[in-house]
Amino acid sequence: MTATIDNTQKWQKEKGLLILILVLGTLLACVMSYILIFSVQKITELKNIDNLRVTHAPIFKRTGGKNSRQWYELQTAQFKHPFRIPLRNLRCSSQEIFNLKENDLISVKLEPEAYEYLMEGNPNRIYISAIKHREKELMDLNCINREISWSNTQWLILSLSIIILSIVFLKIQKIPTILGFSPKPVVCVLFLSIVIVFIADSIFH
Repeated sequence: MTATIDNTQKWQKEKGLLILILVLGTLLACVMSYILIFSVQKITELKNIDNLRVTHAPIFKRTGGKNSRQWYELQTAQFKHPFRIPLRNLRCSSQEIFNLKENDLISVKLEPEAYEYLMEGNPNRIYISAIKHREKELMDLNCINREISWSNTQWLILSLSIIILSIVFLKIQKIPTILGFSPKPVVCVLFLSIVIVFIADSIFH
């Protein structure tokens, strides 16, 4: 009985910190949801570039450090900077992309923003949205758009689930009695999971 009272009193003292965690988690979830809904949109408008001569097969690249990113580079003779193929697009691509070799002629399609980066000579954001070789599309744009939609949906579900679960933990007064321990670690894990998944999604996409 004494242990239960102590757990309840401890829970009341920790509620302030947990409410702060909930507020921060909610704000983070809202910001990420906004980014997904208004920034990560389906690919609809594309700029086409024909008759590009490949200099070698795509090469895997990655950056180091905390903000590590991974992609494949495709160099052409006409442009100084290579094109980038994001990993998420490979899930919707033919393996024939990796069979491209020197002097193969291809056509690529870029989103307007990536096209502008190409024209400006910015080497970091020239992402390919579609590749054609010998009249065959090597990337399925519909599949890529489905991947984007599903990724956005997963994020929204994750964010809303964590917010709801956190509210439940904070609202139920007898949680320490039910669980027999402070729910603070559980709430902290729920909050941190948003950050971890966000970082992982940034790295691999």
